[in-house]
Amino acid sequence: MLDDALRALGRKPSTTPGGDRPLAIGWATVELDRAAREFGEALSVTFLDAPASVHLGASCRRSSIDVEGIHVLLLEPNTEGRLAGTLARRGEGWVASWDGADEARS
Repeated sequence: MLDDALRALGRKPSTTPGGDRPLAIGWATVELDRAAREFGEALSVTFLDAPASVHLGASCRRSSIDVEGIHVLLLEPNTEGRLAGTLARRGEGWVASWDGADEARS
């Protein structure tokens, strides 16, 4: 499932430790509760509240554990920002990824 998500984000799936797999990937949704329930069942995880993303304009929840070495984030617009625009154009789906370079820029 996550390899398909990585392909959708234009990322190469990698099975080598320290490869180019991201630390986290984000799914855009219009309803966090529903997405958490559906992904939680599909991935056998729970989702926890996480800090909002000012850059995306999103409320966030993250998987309680990583899945195949990657955390899953659920993103719901909380402003009329980037995420809202993406949802309006493309609908729900994989929209973001974070890697170690993102952490270094923080």
